[in-house]
Amino acid sequence: TLKVKNSVLTSHDLPKISKREREILTLMAKGMNTPEIAENLFLSYHTIENHKRNLRQKTKVKTSAELIAFAFKYNILTT
Repeated sequence: TLKVKNSVLTSHDLPKISKREREILTLMAKGMNTPEIAENLFLSYHTIENHKRNLRQKTKVKTSAELIAFAFKYNILTT
C-alpha cells in the first residue's frame, strides 16, 4: 500500500489505464510532445490530447509533468 495525502492507495485503487494510454504515457515520459506522439502512433493531434485529458482526469492531476510523476511513482510505466 502507498500513502497519498492522508489516504492509502492499494494497487486495486489505482485507475485502469488502457494499453493505448500506457503507450502515450511512455512516449510522454521519453520527452515527446503531442504532435510527435500523434505522428509516432499514426493518430490525430486531437486523439492524443483526448487520451492525455482522460489520463489526467483518471489520475486526478492537472499537468503532464504531474501525470508522468504519478506514472513513475505508482510503477504504471514499465520502460
